[in-house]
Amino acid sequence: MIIIAGATGFIGFALAEGFANAGEDVVCVCPDDRQGAARLPSHPAVRPLSLPHDRAGQWAESFAGLSPAAVINAAGAGVRPDQRDPRTLVQGNETYPCQLMTAVAASRPAVFIHLGSWLEYAAPQDRQPVGEDALLTSRNSYGKSKLAGAAALRTLADQLDVPFAILRLFHVFGPGEPSRRLTPYLINNLRRSSAVKLSSHNKVRDMVYIEDVVAAVRAAVGLGSKLAAHGTYNICSGIPVSIGGFARTVAELLDRSPDLLEFGATADRDDEPFWMVGDPGRFHAATGWAPSFSLEQALAATISEFSGAAADQR
Repeated sequence: MIIIAGATGFIGFALAEGFANAGEDVVCVCPDDRQGAARLPSHPAVRPLSLPHDRAGQWAESFAGLSPAAVINAAGAGVRPDQRDPRTLVQGNETYPCQLMTAVAASRPAVFIHLGSWLEYAAPQDRQPVGEDALLTSRNSYGKSKLAGAAALRTLADQLDVPFAILRLFHVFGPGEPSRRLTPYLINNLRRSSAVKLSSHNKVRDMVYIEDVVAAVRAAVGLGSKLAAHGTYNICSGIPVSIGGFARTVAELLDRSPDLLEFGATADRDDEPFWMVGDPGRFHAATGWAPSFSLEQALAATISEFSGAAADQR
């Protein structure tokens, strides 16, 4: 059994579906003040578990009798830059994950996996892939909040004797992304032959396809408590991809003119690194995982399967 928090979001949804398709029973934690259950994968192995949002002290009762192979926290607040007020960030990225770990501790999960973010890292000075021990961020409010939540969880895990690991995800893309994000924005506009307003063409990211992320998390779960040995792992490709190159590949796959791409039409965010690529070596050494999809294969699959209506629901 796998317990997943945040399964109504882009990454959590894909994880719930992926584990269910692999034959696992999946319990998806849903706050009872939202219509979360209706937004979960439609699969017989997936079931919701509603928790009273204002009575966290009673959550442990809901997990009684469960023996999860893993608890995966894919929930998070502030992924969207316009939803980063301090109270929301603290509640979603610090308070809630600690309440969840406290509640499931008595169920003795083999491992508690917390999904972190590349925005926890500071901008590298030498444009070399960042390892897990690299300098951490002090500028981005979302990154700082994710970092604070991870630190609190690590302390709590030690107190509760819960095997704990952090998987820091880099720029995840693929079917199911909300339409406001880069990949669906490119696809939607280019399909209509509409202009695409973008930031700097030479800004660099580490792009990871959602199916590869699901495979990585499944590999992590397979290690169980052994995953806690190093504690933090990058889930990334290690391959620099410019925003310009990424956008032009989408245009080429859709047979649209690259002249539709208006680079520099929107400002770069001053609280995000201009260049950010991860080093996947530690996770590869622990699990043998490496991305299976090339950028072109992943984008072609995304274009083929992308559904704006489905994406907007998450």
